[in-house]
Amino acid sequence: MKKIIYILYFVLFVLLLFHSSVNAVPKIEPYVNDFANLLTPDQEAQLNIQCDLIEKNTSYEIAIITVSNTEGQDRILYANKIGDENGVGKKGKDNGIVVLWSLDNEEGGAIATGRYSESILNDAKVARIGRAARPLFDEGNYYEAFSQIVTEINKEIVTSQDGSVNATSSGSSGSGKDGGKTIMIILIIGLSLWIILKIFDATDIFTGIAIGSVLGKVGGSSSGSRGGRSFGSGSFGGGGARF
Repeated sequence: MKKIIYILYFVLFVLLLFHSSVNAVPKIEPYVNDFANLLTPDQEAQLNIQCDLIEKNTSYEIAIITVSNTEGQDRILYANKIGDENGVGKKGKDNGIVVLWSLDNEEGGAIATGRYSESILNDAKVARIGRAARPLFDEGNYYEAFSQIVTEINKEIVTSQDGSVNATSSGSSGSGKDGGKTIMIILIIGLSLWIILKIFDATDIFTGIAIGSVLGKVGGSSSGSRGGRSFGSGSFGGGGARF
């Protein structure tokens, strides 16, 4: 009976780990992340400067990402997950923007907006901005396409700020509650598993696995760090558009 219980809980533990790794998205850093190698180093540097100036002048954080594919996921959902899991945007302001281009499955672009950004850059606006740049992408002029998108995004941001739009986060409290619920569920499951294994004196079997998993999660939860700077812990709610 003990062996059956151990096996069942081990399977549950493995399934939880597997679920946490399904549909993973890449870790990114400010601002350009050219995973598909579509940009030259000079072009990447110029786009980084462009995005850095926007952040300095407006506080908005823009992430530019190219990928070979979206791991089978819808590209707008993928862009939102990248922004959310990497914390693109300032904490409490949620003013991040992700500009994505995918080559293979889900070929095309997407612009995802943070929870506050979408009040300035609604789905119709980002769709228009993306569609205007699409011919440049189709011609292989990736630098010009990204630069045009970032320029148009900046115009919208500046216009909104000139109009005295208050940059208060819409929905960030809800995001925090959701995150708290997830953490609480994980803690309850982990504690229950430890208590049961303790009762049957089998904690040593899983201690190393559990510790390694927790450390891995903690290490992987930092916002978008690949040894350099990181984004500011903003959150995304699904806004944006494909192009």
